[in-house]
Amino acid sequence: MTLLYPIRNSLYVNITNLCCCKCVFCIRNITDSVGGSDSLWLDHEPTMEELKQELEKFDLDDYEEVVFCGYGEPLMRINEVVEFAKYIKSKKNI
Repeated sequence: MTLLYPIRNSLYVNITNLCCCKCVFCIRNITDSVGGSDSLWLDHEPTMEELKQELEKFDLDDYEEVVFCGYGEPLMRINEVVEFAKYIKSKKNI
């Protein structure tokens, strides 16, 4: 289960597979991964603890930005996005 994955200078957060759209061009209809990541399909909605533990595997100094983007619409979990963004910001002003 891939929760965070790097692409160039960005660290991507895959926080949900929930999505209220059915875009015909959506990459999740074509492939299971992006940018060399493992499968982005989640087997459950990750907890904040799981996200924090995964973040510890990455050095935020290596990235210019953190992007909430995965195989779902991140704002379907707006409370978790806000909480995790604050946590990331407490680690580094990124």
